[in-house]
Amino acid sequence: MENDDGYLYAYLIKERTFSSFEIYSSKLTFYLPFCKAIYHIGSWFKPGGFDAYMVMCIISIIFSALSIIILYLIFNKTMRLSNNVSILGCLFLLFSYGYWRYSSEADVYALSFFLIILIIFLISKNSQHTLKDIFLISLIASIAVAMYKPNFIPLFLIFSFYFIFYRKHKTLFVYLFVGGGFIITWYTIAFFFQENIGYMEYLAGGSIFNPGSPFMTLFVIGSNIVAVNFMFGIPEIAIFIQQKYPYNIITEEIFAAKQNGIFNYVAVFTLLTLLIISFLIFYKALKNRFDRSLSVHSITMILWIVIFSSIMAFMDPNSPEPWLILLLPITILVTIHIINPLFSNAANIKWLYGFIFLILVHNTIGGIMPIYSKKGDYIKQQTDWLVNNSQDNDLIVTLGSNTLHRYLMYNAKAQTISLERNVETEIEIIQSHILNKGKVYLTSELVMLDPVVRRRSKDIKRVDEFLEKYKIKPISSSNNKVYLLSYK
Repeated sequence: MENDDGYLYAYLIKERTFSSFEIYSSKLTFYLPFCKAIYHIGSWFKPGGFDAYMVMCIISIIFSALSIIILYLIFNKTMRLSNNVSILGCLFLLFSYGYWRYSSEADVYALSFFLIILIIFLISKNSQHTLKDIFLISLIASIAVAMYKPNFIPLFLIFSFYFIFYRKHKTLFVYLFVGGGFIITWYTIAFFFQENIGYMEYLAGGSIFNPGSPFMTLFVIGSNIVAVNFMFGIPEIAIFIQQKYPYNIITEEIFAAKQNGIFNYVAVFTLLTLLIISFLIFYKALKNRFDRSLSVHSITMILWIVIFSSIMAFMDPNSPEPWLILLLPITILVTIHIINPLFSNAANIKWLYGFIFLILVHNTIGGIMPIYSKKGDYIKQQTDWLVNNSQDNDLIVTLGSNTLHRYLMYNAKAQTISLERNVETEIEIIQSHILNKGKVYLTSELVMLDPVVRRRSKDIKRVDEFLEKYKIKPISSSNNKVYLLSYK
């Protein structure tokens, strides 16, 4: 299963210049220019350059590894936890499904984790901060926000409590003033590359309201810790999800999970076992006699979870990606209040190691195996013929799946458009292409339309009317048909 945003980002990095407004999006202002710079540096060492998508994946892998190292230093050096406890805490984050998956994806989340963990380390390693320290922390925090705008919530709304608890009000003022000044500077620089947008609109942009059920929030957070992908491979669950969420396209998820076969039912067993062990460990932690007083770290992490959840439950309660960052405060709280006290009793150590090992096993079987299986890669199987046979002067038309559309944009030689965006404009492009004797290919999902697309697309009748005027001929011998569009 592919990362649709990642292929869009890789396409922009490869095809757009540093002066293009498209790579300075309000939400990821410096992320794409940063990746593009690394991509260009790499091209100095390899004639023809590297694959932009793979460059972004390597960036994520590097920063994910650095995040785990710094988290260990926070546990071991700042919080004075033992080596074993610190390692177990790091493994809890490393094997959490969301962190594991996005540690090698072409997306911003690994870099975002690194910058936030680095700020926590710099703030907490010393309660006595010099002006130089605060200037450096403010600079890094502002860069983190410019890389990924939602980082503003933990870095400036939540981490301010560190200074409040330490009664460093002047330090807090400097942190907010200098950090805010840097943020305005970065967005002002990026604004000069923008077209047809006002400054305040650009500064406030990037926020997406994706309404959903706040009651799903706990499930979404939990799915970032333990994988639930395997559920799509169990027919009864897949049918229930399709009925419950009729406007969500889950074809890729179902296809990938079906290839997992018997392992889907093994994952049911590992999930149930993991839940039982989790409750037992939590019960042991509550029963264990240890100091339940909350440290500055614990209070800040709790506030982070509460405040962030309150905001995101309103803005986007059901998408797992925005909630990924909560893995960090959850990990810190689990390490401080569950792993650390239980590790002092030898009888509990085996339970803790078993708990971490079971997270690894379950997320491997129920999450990583389905999405990284070659035979479960729905998009690649759908697009192989087009990637290998389409030419520069051809046109590919898709409908429905963002992932398929963006994958073809990046990998195919032909221009790729989607009829679910601006249907009249795209139809004009198709008609012009046919008049100029160019080949127009239709993906199978456009001909054999997913009922979800038909339900949610307001322009689907216009698409039907347009296609009725043309001859649609299957030309691919593979199971996943490709169709050629021509006059009747």
